[in-house]
Amino acid sequence: MLIASHFLLWIAIVLLGVAWFALDRRVRALAADRPVEAAAPRVPVVSAATLTGETLTIGRASRDGRALLLLFAAPDCTRSAAALREAIALGDPARLRLVLVGEGDPAGYQALARLHQIGERDIVIGGAVAEDLGIAVRPAAMLVAADGTTLASGAVETREQLVALIAALPREAAPARSARIVRLRPGLAGTAASGG
Repeated sequence: MLIASHFLLWIAIVLLGVAWFALDRRVRALAADRPVEAAAPRVPVVSAATLTGETLTIGRASRDGRALLLLFAAPDCTRSAAALREAIALGDPARLRLVLVGEGDPAGYQALARLHQIGERDIVIGGAVAEDLGIAVRPAAMLVAADGTTLASGAVETREQLVALIAALPREAAPARSARIVRLRPGLAGTAASGG
């Protein structure tokens, strides 16, 4: 009887250890706040006016072939301001258009645009945009491919979260390098000289 109880005790200890490791792993994943979640493959088509009065349509193929990084922020939020600075620093304007989406008083967003040198055509004011796209927290971001599909979305309270979100943007193929003819001159073994 004593051997059986020791055997059951050791099984219970091993199971508790496995449960502890699983719980520890889950807590670490939550602590990392991984922002990239499986998002809907297609963004709902949403049209909204920018501060300049132009209409920006989200969810359709972009006219300029660039992806959209929609940054949902509030002008009086320090985390939103930090996320905006990071998005500007990390984004590649040739491949990615940063659009600031907010709600409320346009004056706060105009001040933010002047401070970070963002064009007013890249700022959309309207709470319906965030609601239609399923964004409930600020700061948050949604990466939309040039064809209108969602690549990633989630909270972006830290630089790492924004980096992970932008990493979902597919890399373009590297441009073909021009071929360079290399000839070895007689008598100079191991030395390469470029020829015409």
